[in-house]
Amino acid sequence: MCRSAALLVAVVCLVSCSDSNAAPAPSPTADTPTVSAAVTATSTTTASPPPTAVPFVPKKTGAVIPYETGVFVRSADQTLVALPFGADADLVRAAVTKLIGSSDRDSAWHKADRCNGEATRRVTWGDLELVFSKGANGTLPDDLTFQQWHVNGRGTRPTSVATPEGIGIGSTVSDLKQAYRSVKIAKPKRSDDLGLFISVPEGGPFFQGFTADTTDRGPITSMWAGLACQRVE
Repeated sequence: MCRSAALLVAVVCLVSCSDSNAAPAPSPTADTPTVSAAVTATSTTTASPPPTAVPFVPKKTGAVIPYETGVFVRSADQTLVALPFGADADLVRAAVTKLIGSSDRDSAWHKADRCNGEATRRVTWGDLELVFSKGANGTLPDDLTFQQWHVNGRGTRPTSVATPEGIGIGSTVSDLKQAYRSVKIAKPKRSDDLGLFISVPEGGPFFQGFTADTTDRGPITSMWAGLACQRVE
């Protein structure tokens, strides 16, 4: 009886000692994230939105609106009258003069090496130049006709010289791409940053011009339409 009691006491002590020496269960730490935290982090991860293009804000058109094959003039009652290439030189010059006043410069009729026809007359109102030709581009030898427009400088005189699509001096390459989806822009010379654009490279009526560079932010510095005088070297 005494031996059995002593043996039972020994077994109880052995079990108690074994339980006290066992390593405690590890508790969660920062180095061991829980499953629920990992799931939360994955579920809240989103991709950044792509950058948006600079919105195109068309320039306001004014009294004279150049387009691919001539100019529109806006009368006092806001009616647009088309003055196309090939129209009578005196008629076009008188219509523009009546609308925006006397010209700043008038070359008078003369022979110009870089222009078509027997004679050329270049009339300028601020930043807008209209070119008239004698016997040029399929007209009769003595016909005096309107053959080209050209805008440079700031494009602010006469006020708001811009195409019907709202493109003018200071509009950017990005604006061109949004207004004329098929526009082509290239460098005419490899040695500088100048850009040359053409609104419809596939053929048909078009206008063209220069930009300060070929980046999307490059501004238009001059533009023209018509075949009277050569503008590109």
